[in-house]
Amino acid sequence: MIKKFISFFAAVSILTAVTVYAAEPKETVLIKDAFSVRVDGSYIQNSAHYDYETGIVYLPLRAVFETLGAEVLWNGESRTVEIISGGEKKDKYIGEYKEAAGEYLSTLVYPNSVILNIDGKAVSADTFVLEDRTYISIETLEPVTGHVYADSATMTVRVYSKDYKTLDENTAVIYGDEKTLNYTQFFDLAKFMYGDFSTAKEQGFGAIDNYLLFNKAVEKISDELNFTVTDDEATAFIEENNVNDMIESRQIEDKEFFNSVIIKDYVLRDKIAGSDTKDLYNPTDEELESWYSTLAESKGVWLQAQHILISKDESGEGLKKAESLLREAKKEGTDFTALMLENSEDPGSQSTPEGYIFKEGQMVESFYKGALNLKVGEISEIVESEYGYHIIKKIAHWENGIPLENIKDEVKASYNDKLFGEKLYNYAAENDVFYLKDNIISKYNESIEKE
Repeated sequence: MIKKFISFFAAVSILTAVTVYAAEPKETVLIKDAFSVRVDGSYIQNSAHYDYETGIVYLPLRAVFETLGAEVLWNGESRTVEIISGGEKKDKYIGEYKEAAGEYLSTLVYPNSVILNIDGKAVSADTFVLEDRTYISIETLEPVTGHVYADSATMTVRVYSKDYKTLDENTAVIYGDEKTLNYTQFFDLAKFMYGDFSTAKEQGFGAIDNYLLFNKAVEKISDELNFTVTDDEATAFIEENNVNDMIESRQIEDKEFFNSVIIKDYVLRDKIAGSDTKDLYNPTDEELESWYSTLAESKGVWLQAQHILISKDESGEGLKKAESLLREAKKEGTDFTALMLENSEDPGSQSTPEGYIFKEGQMVESFYKGALNLKVGEISEIVESEYGYHIIKKIAHWENGIPLENIKDEVKASYNDKLFGEKLYNYAAENDVFYLKDNIISKYNESIEKE
């Protein structure tokens, strides 16, 4: 995200400095409806556009501010938008979560072409008008609302008013099911993730926001999978990752909270990510066939082949060994699989003894062509590649995709991975992470002054 310094000027100066279409128009490519938009915890019907070149996210100005409870007045002659806060929050624009549309759109953006007044203060903002709707960059919103964050994982922009939730003197963040972090805990998290607070501030605390956003999602998934973290697992993680040294070097203050909460959360996330038991659902044959039809494995030519790999060397011994193994492989009654497992220098021969399944482009060209030109069950002559000398045995050849029956377990696993990812991101998309950056920075400066 490109960072911009948003300036506030007196109304008179902005009106004299900015005239209608004063800025040079800039042609840009937008990804239309790239982000869903949540305002104070509820999705709105309108979506946000993403500037492909600059990385700026633009939100529908009227929909956002009216949902926040502001009155929005438009003067077409002077191209002035007047925002007056203090009204009741509206549900006119309330909608549901929508996945990104991904439609590319070429349009003109007129920087600072709309005069924007918010409660009497003139704000300089990147805006453009599309289909009679004014869009405004999220950088402009943060200073005048409370917290604005674009999350690329869930493709959601969250906008919060400053009074969305009550942050008392000791509460820095409210997230998930009304969990909280105090300021010391937030500072510790910033130092742990970024190395120091200054870097965290420069990068807008995005990693922290994302971490807290997925906190509730990870918690729900772990409950469904019956995953927990033991003290021994947390201790092992601390030792393997030199966490204690990091705690000291980065001056983590609340060590008890850090080890009992943050570290266990990291261990839990690693446990979920590395789990092979993500089967949260048993798909029907119809669902599996529908999913399979979207996969590359369902189309085109696919091959299955075993091989014995012998590395090249300057002495020529590698080639001699490959030639000897080829003679052995072609003898009647030779068990090719046993010969491969005993001699192949490819680690994949041990982990995938049934042979690789592949299409063109997934193997080096000489290997692919060598396998393609064989009959099923036939053993090749020596095929040379950059990896060495290959003796290939063709196991299967499919012209129109791999039959689902042959890889049903793998397809089911990929289907569950898809559902698992959707479930995780949907849980995260419904989460709230509310804090005020100005409060965080101010409290940190105060803590430094006290030292």
